[in-house]
Amino acid sequence: MKYHSKLISIFAFCFVLMSSAFAQYTESLVYSFGGVTHDPSGPSTALVMDAAGNLYGATGTGGSVSEGAIYELTPSGSGWTETNIFNFIGGSAPGEPSGPIIFDAAGNIYGVSQVGGVNNKGTVYELSPTSSGYVLTNQYNFLGGSDGNWPTGSLAFDANGNIYGTTFQGGGGTGESCFNGCGTVFQITPSSSGWTEKVIYAFAGGADGASPGGNLLVDKLGSVYGGATTGGSTACGANGCGTIFRLIPNAGSWHFAVIHSFQGKVGGAVPVSLAFDSANNIIGAAQNGGSVCTTGAGCGLIFKLTRPTGSGFWKETVLHPFTDKEDGQLPGAVTLDSNGNIFGTCFFGPWNGEGVVWEVSPSGTSYTFSVLAGFSNTTADGGLPDAGVIVDSHGNLFGTASSGGQFDHGAVFELSPTTSTIE
Repeated sequence: MKYHSKLISIFAFCFVLMSSAFAQYTESLVYSFGGVTHDPSGPSTALVMDAAGNLYGATGTGGSVSEGAIYELTPSGSGWTETNIFNFIGGSAPGEPSGPIIFDAAGNIYGVSQVGGVNNKGTVYELSPTSSGYVLTNQYNFLGGSDGNWPTGSLAFDANGNIYGTTFQGGGGTGESCFNGCGTVFQITPSSSGWTEKVIYAFAGGADGASPGGNLLVDKLGSVYGGATTGGSTACGANGCGTIFRLIPNAGSWHFAVIHSFQGKVGGAVPVSLAFDSANNIIGAAQNGGSVCTTGAGCGLIFKLTRPTGSGFWKETVLHPFTDKEDGQLPGAVTLDSNGNIFGTCFFGPWNGEGVVWEVSPSGTSYTFSVLAGFSNTTADGGLPDAGVIVDSHGNLFGTASSGGQFDHGAVFELSPTTSTIE
């Protein structure tokens, strides 16, 4: 395993916002990838911040053998220091990490790789810190059949230390949108002899949905929520518009239910990200659909699903439909701060089409949309952000741009709010 670190100077400048509200943020490039040999490249997964303010992320390319890497960014008075804490090698080991990483209480890192493993069908991996670096363990090697194939998205823990995730394929099912199976939701359970994988739901590709991805949510009762990117309503065509589902544990088995079925232009399509608000309603992003934008399959939207008082479907409210104008299109992951403000990115946007960072703020029963930054894909900037942002305790936003930066291999950026906001 090879490690390297270096300091990066910070380029800062301000963006003037263009939307229904105006604010001002200062962008700094925390780190530009591609400046040294074996550097990670093209970051496209969300960041994680630890209690000390260090940032961690994964890339599916770059590293020592171009199979991706896990990196750490450490702040100091003079900038940020980047370290490759693990380089993926592929083959029978994991390769090309395909989702954000998560930490347990002991500092172990968990994630999924969409290729590699003993069967080359993807893995769930663990990286354990030691005095000489991180040690890799393949917690599960997918077979590519009924157990799932091509794991994507992020993992989630429950209160008992079980891990949940999704595979985009495998599991059976023959729906119109399925290829090599319609996908699964799986559980990885720890024991004294290792970890055991169990499929808790295999999608059929019909009204239940197909091809799950994005992230999962686990509530305090142990129920698991997620999104299927296709299947469900055929309002979007034979492939379907996607669904939001819930799995409730029940005496060793799981009860599956669709709590929302997307309808394309009416309420979006292809859900890619979910988050709970303070009332345990679901805030999310749909990558396509919406009634305002007529580009292609639609520009996507931000939605809210309100819990019903009893059983049945949840009520959808569209918080912002993207227009492919100042606000951009193709939204990614959503993040909420402690005040209920919603932050995220669009992969494409008005400044040379290179994407934006946006905010949706609650105001009574309504919501206000603002563009916080627009990217131009230059050496002092980034471009094509597709992994959302995270928020620290000071209101600073951190995210990744999959292109641009000083060496045109992508960058990690920070957006710092100014002292005033103009409505």
